[in-house]
Amino acid sequence: IYIDDLIEIVFNLTVNNNFGIYNIGSGTKTSIDELIKILFKVTKLKAKVIYKEPLKEDVNFFLSTDKVFLHQEHTDLMNIEDGINKLWNDLYFQT
Repeated sequence: IYIDDLIEIVFNLTVNNNFGIYNIGSGTKTSIDELIKILFKVTKLKAKVIYKEPLKEDVNFFLSTDKVFLHQEHTDLMNIEDGINKLWNDLYFQT
């Protein structure tokens, strides 16, 4: 989830007195492979990716964000590629 979206969600929950436990996220599952592809695309950098066997303790799960979005006026969040692109440009081209 992009930081600006996270801040807006927490702000809206707080000012509307919606307290409790919430799973805050984009609502979209992203694999490590997808993340690596996006990072290479956005940064135009190349690196060798070394895969290792997953640990026995590794768990593949996806938390529901339904509850948090019941309390939001808009749910149009920045997608991961646009967020990484914005962050990269802000950092890389910062003067």
